[in-house]
Amino acid sequence: MQIAGQASRIAVLLAFILTLGACQTSAPHHQGQDLAGTTSPSSSATHVPGGVLIVVAAVTAPDQPGSVDLYRLDGSRAAHYSLEAGSGVFAAAGSRIFFGRGDQLNALHPDGTVESLGPLGAGDIRWFASNPTGTSWLWSTHQEGDTTTKSAVHLGAPGIQGRVVEELTAAGQTLAPLMWTNRGAFIEAAPVGGHGGYFPFGRSIGWLLVEGSVHRLDPTSGRVTPVPGSPRCAFGDEASDNSVICFPGGSSVRLYAQSGKVIDVALAKPRFTIAAEAFCAPAEAICTVAGASGVGNGMAYPNGTPPPEQYGTDLIRPDGSISRFGPDGTDPAMGPQSWLPDGQLVLWRRPDAAGGAPGVYVLDRSGRGPFIPTKGEPVGYLG
Repeated sequence: MQIAGQASRIAVLLAFILTLGACQTSAPHHQGQDLAGTTSPSSSATHVPGGVLIVVAAVTAPDQPGSVDLYRLDGSRAAHYSLEAGSGVFAAAGSRIFFGRGDQLNALHPDGTVESLGPLGAGDIRWFASNPTGTSWLWSTHQEGDTTTKSAVHLGAPGIQGRVVEELTAAGQTLAPLMWTNRGAFIEAAPVGGHGGYFPFGRSIGWLLVEGSVHRLDPTSGRVTPVPGSPRCAFGDEASDNSVICFPGGSSVRLYAQSGKVIDVALAKPRFTIAAEAFCAPAEAICTVAGASGVGNGMAYPNGTPPPEQYGTDLIRPDGSISRFGPDGTDPAMGPQSWLPDGQLVLWRRPDAAGGAPGVYVLDRSGRGPFIPTKGEPVGYLG
């Protein structure tokens, strides 16, 4: 996940408010103490939210305060944290919401305690990925020279000093941890300059566009394994049956089976004029594919305002069968973590999307489930 702190960033924790009442969405709030430098919250432990919690962060300008909300799967709000301007939320996994302040990495826990996780090191910090349990994490740094860029992937965990597990010195390329799922850690050799043109799936917290070659990294041994199809086919994810889903270009998706069989699937237009966001369920061979019609491309309206972008999500299986899923105007909310441990799928409607009010949907396989109205950006889930 790329840390996109240029245009807007998610500010760092200053204080928190816990929402009381497990069965009440609009329960009274209790103001917590300033958490800067503290290790325990002012609220009683009996009110610490438990279970799987969806983390949603407000998107604000760097010099403005923000907030982070935790939601239960029934759509009720479990906790609200006020945020101080100046730093950014990177990811959420296990019991940790990772955020940076200066060159320091920290974690906010559901009970409001803040854990110091050590320095992030010198260089421009652009990408961050946690393992599914939040107990180890990868981030990359890069330093641009006159003709080449030197980049490194670092491994961190509680109580240990971060160490470099992969390095690259190349012209115009930088190492970028894309994701760390049950299938492994996936690293991209990404273009330094980033994406040019219109990309409707951009985010403030993470930039999910894959433009370079992708490989699997064993963070313990440093072993690198090629990913089938990369870089000719833009990597999406690897499914539980070891098949790889990727995008060869245009309105299509490609599946590489472990047997070597390759399946190309045409996607419906105009819903998939631009296709991206293939994320696979952790314990089932099924993946999302998201599309956008492209009508929101502001470059086509140099003297005016474009209409709202039109998003859609389909589900695809390794045999190539595909079906439409979820409400109009939605796409996967939290990258690979859009799939919850119980098989539910979290989608969101962006604030600038067509189809209805912005917010987050927690959906069972039939497409039913609660809607959480919010203009914030989903980060991941805890639990």
